[in-house]
Amino acid sequence: MLDLRNCADCPAGPLLPTGWGHPAAAIDAARREIAEHPERQPELGEVLLHLLEHAREQPAEVAAALAELAPAERTLERAPQLRERFDDWLAEPIRDGGPDMVHLQHLIAAAHLDPAELPRAAEGFRAADPSTLNLTALDYARLGPEQTAEAVAALAELARTAGPWDAVAAGRRLVDFGPQHAADLAALLDTLLARGISVGLLRPSLAQQPPELRPHLAAAALGSLPLNPGNLLAPRRNGLGADDVPATVLEAGPEYREPVRAALWSLVRDGAFNPTIRHRAAERLGLLGPDEHRAATDHLAAEGVPDPHAPYVPTEPPLDPAAAQAAVSAAWDRIHSWLAAHAPAALDHLAEGLTEQQIADVAAELGFALPADFAASCRIHRAVLLPGYLDSPVCHHDLTELAEWRAAELDNSWDAETPDDAIRQDWGWRPGWIPLFPDEDGSSTILDLDPGAAGHYGQIFHSDQGLPGYLEAPSWLDVLQQFADELEAGRHHWSAEQAEFVED
Repeated sequence: MLDLRNCADCPAGPLLPTGWGHPAAAIDAARREIAEHPERQPELGEVLLHLLEHAREQPAEVAAALAELAPAERTLERAPQLRERFDDWLAEPIRDGGPDMVHLQHLIAAAHLDPAELPRAAEGFRAADPSTLNLTALDYARLGPEQTAEAVAALAELARTAGPWDAVAAGRRLVDFGPQHAADLAALLDTLLARGISVGLLRPSLAQQPPELRPHLAAAALGSLPLNPGNLLAPRRNGLGADDVPATVLEAGPEYREPVRAALWSLVRDGAFNPTIRHRAAERLGLLGPDEHRAATDHLAAEGVPDPHAPYVPTEPPLDPAAAQAAVSAAWDRIHSWLAAHAPAALDHLAEGLTEQQIADVAAELGFALPADFAASCRIHRAVLLPGYLDSPVCHHDLTELAEWRAAELDNSWDAETPDDAIRQDWGWRPGWIPLFPDEDGSSTILDLDPGAAGHYGQIFHSDQGLPGYLEAPSWLDVLQQFADELEAGRHHWSAEQAEFVED
């Protein structure tokens, strides 16, 4: 990025009115100005030369623009400080392992300004590590046809031999080379898929890419689905989810409906994938219309593939409210007795209970019936905030605030599958997951009112930084009874001096 804000009366200021931005924006502005006013070419060449002084880390793009738009001005002799800077970089030996990105940028920039420096730039480019090569390949290619061919070959070699991150980055960089390299891009992407490397979406929008590139980008994205379906099938949530492959490919044009359909049906029919992936593919077929979605879900039902997103069906009768109240009251009596004897000040951190109407109002706001044991506990204490023990499952905010805490999580999404069959599989926060006491990093104990097929309504699980994690207890009553057991076993200690629970 270029920052001109500390340059008084900067001649490049009109090219970047905000005083800050990407070099490409300033270069595009200069290109438009020269096209409309050719007589200003020498003047704008001087401006680009000054802009080069600001491009201390990535000067190659500006140098290439100067050579293209104002070749008569591409001399450093009129800019002594710039000349000195480039001389220093040119004198710098190429280190073992290749030059760093800034060094190579200056070698390439120098070659744009003086063709006599081409051998030095080539030496640096050929010695570069994969990451630096990816970052500088386009700037090197701008030096001429020979260098373009060499850069394309180098990116293809990365696709064949580099690790997945650098190999995919090579494909992303080759997209920048433009539609004239569509065949090279197709071959590179085929190499990645043949290696079992998921390409995904190399651009957030395929519809905005040149028509020559779209078929190859779409084929690579769809070909990546079986390699990484958990990431690439997730729908966008509130504008998020750039790797929504089915939707993004469909947006590229109607000619991609059949390829998307074929790719998704392949996942639906493939028994090697787990039920979550197969049903997720069926759900994404809904993008092609309700009939496709219905046919896919009927196919899975006929095969007996369980639906992880099906509504929860209790396998046991709910706890009787009267029995729940008696059991919860007994657990709280044990807790109260221990606190009164060992930590009387802690009793001040147990809030008074709620009325039946208040509990009914909360349930209506949440859209879920509260489990009988949790409702019974909130009749005794609407909030439990024990100092030093706030990360314990037994602590929770005021019941009347839980809907607000849930609202803060509803935009949360992820790629990984939920690790426990008792917890419902999904790619985003479900309304039935009620955070009881979130930490600053998003971790929390969760009251689960929408459990998985192997779970229990009202079970308690742990959310790790906003991601569903492990099951903590089958019910709130179990949480209370376990806490009472631990207190009576001497596993928790109250510090009167610190006025909080402390570890031994």
